[in-house]
Amino acid sequence: MLRRSLDRVSRDSIESAIAVLCVDDGSLPDIKIDFCGHPAVPQAYAFIRSCAAGLVSKNNSYWSKSGEKACVFGFEDDPTGALLQGDAEAFHVVFGGLRSPGGHAVPDLGVFCFDPSSMALDYKMGPGWDASAVIGLFEILLGASAWSERVVITHEGNIFDECDALMGAYRHWSKEVK
Repeated sequence: MLRRSLDRVSRDSIESAIAVLCVDDGSLPDIKIDFCGHPAVPQAYAFIRSCAAGLVSKNNSYWSKSGEKACVFGFEDDPTGALLQGDAEAFHVVFGGLRSPGGHAVPDLGVFCFDPSSMALDYKMGPGWDASAVIGLFEILLGASAWSERVVITHEGNIFDECDALMGAYRHWSKEVK
């Protein structure tokens, strides 16, 4: 799968994405996914969870507006239902042991669910981002964004991505694989 993906996608494009991701400056940049008003976060969250082996974040919870308390949840639970019903405040988890649909290992990804129609993935920059991991990230982005006809994906907070190289590589890759 990687060989076929790299044959289709410009190696320069993947290399520029790697350059953006591989230098660990200690920050946790965001890839924001806006479903443009469509309540697709529950499906996107479920898709990302299906690619993960488990949660690596501890004490996962959301604030229940109606119960006025923290509601603890685990890997198998679906906290997005409460978000969809308007009862949950925004919450964040970190998924580990990620494998994309094509089988590519992906470093841990944080998932921040803001509301039923917007979320963000955050990632730790560093040497774990090779060509296979980048393609795996792209496969996860494509799968997560498939739940709405209109989706805007942006990359924010990475000082090494002044020219939007990561999203440029993703757009190029997604056109090639569709």
